[in-house]
Parts: sequence; C-alpha cells; structure tokens
Amino acid sequence: MRKNRKYNYKNPFKQFTKEKGSVAVIVTVTILFFMVILSTTYMINAIMRQSQLKSQISLKESYEETLDLTQNAPAPTINDVTIGNITYNSMQVTVTASSSSAYPIIQYEYSSDGGSTYISSTSSSYTFSGLSFGTTYNIVVRVLNSGNKTVTSSSKSQTTTIPSASTFAYTGNYQTYTVPSTGKYKLEVWGAQGGSVTSARGGYGAYAVGEVELQEGNNIYIYVGGEGKNATTTDQEGGYNGGGLSVYSTVSSERGSGGGATHIATTSGIISTMQDKVSSILILAGGGGRRCILFIF
Repeated sequence: MRKNRKYNYKNPFKQFTKEKGSVAVIVTVTILFFMVILSTTYMINAIMRQSQLKSQISLKESYEETLDLTQNAPAPTINDVTIGNITYNSMQVTVTASSSSAYPIIQYEYSSDGGSTYISSTSSSYTFSGLSFGTTYNIVVRVLNSGNKTVTSSSKSQTTTIPSASTFAYTGNYQTYTVPSTGKYKLEVWGAQGGSVTSARGGYGAYAVGEVELQEGNNIYIYVGGEGKNATTTDQEGGYNGGGLSVYSTVSSERGSGGGATHIATTSGIISTMQDKVSSILILAGGGGRRCILFIF
C-alpha cells in the first residue's frame, strides 16, 4: 500500500506494523538519505521479516515519501555590499554573500528605493542605470538560497554625481545637446557684442541665467550669437542669430552692426523664425548694440 507522509529528516526512523493472524510484528527501519533533491518524491521500500516465530512471516510494505528538507535550512549570509562606478546616472552594486553548500544561493535581488521594489538577478553584481543626477538612492540587497530562505542587507545611501558643465562657443550654426539624465539644469547664456567703430567699442550682449527641468534623452538646440561687424564704409551684416544690419551712409555716419542673440530651445530655428515657437525657447539673451560715428557737415 501507499502512504503519503511528511518526512522529518531529524528522525530518520520508520516503524511498521503488520498483523498476520494473531501475531503483530513491529519492525523499525532506519532510512539514510544521501544526495537527495529537495522537495522530491521518492519511493521507499521496506521489507520486514520475523524468523523467530513458529511460522515464517514475510512482510512487505511500500509507501511514498515526499522529502521536505527545507524547513530547517539555514539562511544565507551577506558579508558585504559595495557601491562603485558611480556616475551622474548610474551606479554598480556588488554583494558578497555565502550559504551552506547544501543550500546554494540561487537569486539576488536589488533595490534602489530602500526595499520598496526589487530587481531580480542571478549575478552578485548589478548596475542601476537611468538614474537622476545629484540624487540620493537607498540601496538594499536581498539574497535567496535553494532552501527558500532569504536575508536582507541594511540600507546604504549613495548619491549620483553632477554632470560637468558643457560650454558652447560660436560656430555660425546651431549645436545640439542630448540630455544625459533627468533633472534640473542650470542654463547660462550671453548675447554677442555689437560691432565697434575705431576705438569706440560696441555694446556687450545681455546675460541670462535660469534653471529648467529636462528629461533624459531629449535634444535641446543651442544658438550662440555672432559678434557684430566693425564699422566700415560699406554695409555690414548683423551678427549670427538676429544681429542688426549696418547701413553705411556718406552723409550721416559710420555704423557697426549689432551682435546676435544667444538662445536655447527644445526646437530648432534661429531667433527670427521662432515667432510661432516661443514656448519652446528655454532661455534667451539679446545681442549688443552697434557703435556709430556721426559726420557733421
């Protein structure tokens, strides 16, 4: 007959009772297990014989055992958690853990929010990416072994770095910047200087500064204004990105041209084309005025 029984490995002794007529035979069988697979069903055959009775009695009882050896499995141990390779949007977490050879580690779980959510991995190292710069994260690691036992590390705080400032000089064309990490960015812009006349210097461009929230992966467009042209006896174009034109006149004056504006926007276009895209302009600084000399007759 078959019997489904829970096996307690602390007491590997089984007692069987079989009646044969008026004789009850009780035999204890010791069962030793080596290299078993946890929570696996095994067929155990026990054959009991009693030869001291007048009549030979041969008894055989067969049953199934489901071995549950995990109830007393020891939990794994976390020896150390280190955080390295820290950038403005990523950090690498490495855990050193150990477990009994009978119950090896089968899974690592990593959290960057103090244990509210976890990411599972079979590796003892994990890199969090897509983080916000200048932000503090609370790192927690959980380790699971084959005995279904876990251990959780204490929380470790780590702050991502701040990206280095990017500087854009005048090129005569727009430049793009891809936002490396979601966060608040400081923007500073200077308009270009206006054109000069002999020793009379053109006016400086305006300065503007502000902060704006940008999303990782988005492109922004930078237009650095061009300096105005110095006064000559011919007409002069204004500086790149909106500088005022200089028109020469023999009866009035010599004039330099105006400096171009500098602006940053989420859509492309020089400042003169942005009438319908004003909301996309993140920051703007106007160019400097021109210098002129009057001729008096």
